[in-house]
Amino acid sequence: MSKIVFLDLDGVVVPFGNFADLDIAILRKQPDVEQMVRATVKTPAIWLSSLAIKADAKFVLISSWRGVLSPATIQSYLEGLELFEHFHPDWCAEMRGIPPLPVKGRDIGMWLGDHRDVRQSDCLVLDDEDHGLKESWGFHALAHIRPDPKVGFDMGNLAKALTHFMPDKAGSSDFCAAP
Repeated sequence: MSKIVFLDLDGVVVPFGNFADLDIAILRKQPDVEQMVRATVKTPAIWLSSLAIKADAKFVLISSWRGVLSPATIQSYLEGLELFEHFHPDWCAEMRGIPPLPVKGRDIGMWLGDHRDVRQSDCLVLDDEDHGLKESWGFHALAHIRPDPKVGFDMGNLAKALTHFMPDKAGSSDFCAAP
């Protein structure tokens, strides 16, 4: 069975304030992916890669970036962080809300509806907020980890995520070791 992590970017991969020196309005119109990658704190991406490898999980994007940047730009950014290799082939949940504010719960529900081989118990949501996650489709029961948006995904979040996917291995000596 597939293990799926529905992944937000702001506050999870990209800690708030990360792009403080970049002009976001310009990036939205003419993204400079290399500049964005250089400016990104890499620690959350390292822990996320560890999660994907250790849990044999694939990411699916639910970020509001879907309504602001092109899929090619987002993919290039994720490749620059060495995260894209851990994404599901259907890597970006279709956005059904009004950009840039998706209704993430509905987007997750529709993605899962298209992937009936994925069980809810094999899913995890990584999002620093919960707005839009509990609105419809009954997917409010999905496990949800909310990283500190100023830090992003960290070792504590990794431990919680691995415990969700691999409860029998919790507490082992290499459980949260970086890859």
